Amino acid sequence: METISKVLDLILPILAIVVLCMSNMKLLLMGEIAMNGIVFLSYILSSGISGAGVMILAIVQSVIMFFLSGKQKQAKIVTWVFLGIHTVWTVLAFETLRDLLPFACVVFYTLCLMQPTAKKFKVFKAGNAGCWVVYDLLICNYTVLITHGIQLIMSLIGVFRKEKAVTK
Repeated sequence: METISKVLDLILPILAIVVLCMSNMKLLLMGEIAMNGIVFLSYILSSGISGAGVMILAIVQSVIMFFLSGKQKQAKIVTWVFLGIHTVWTVLAFETLRDLLPFACVVFYTLCLMQPTAKKFKVFKAGNAGCWVVYDLLICNYTVLITHGIQLIMSLIGVFRKEKAVTK
């Protein structure tokens, strides 16, 4: 199982680079769904249960938000419902303080999904990736750590690249 996890983790950095170079929100969401699916499997195979629970909920939330694109009122309701579900999951999966990190990731990810533009999405994605970096270090999942590190870097590049282009 560990080998399968490592193979899946090799796909993630490439996917992260491609997805976070996109500026279309629908494409960003589709890429996030794919990446979250692979990370979910990796966490399941490496015993990161609290992280896996967050990933499966993030997949469902992302799919719903994909279909609610442009419908702000419904999207806000879904956002609050998923924050509630994530809170319950955090309480149920809580064993150590490290289990609070996936919840912090959820808050950042939820804020990502609420953003109307790719630039704003990437600002919150950087916070999300930063929290996952710490979680990956704590559970010793170094291959996903590489992916989340790349997501952090690519998100920051995406924010500043877009900002630089706007100021020119």
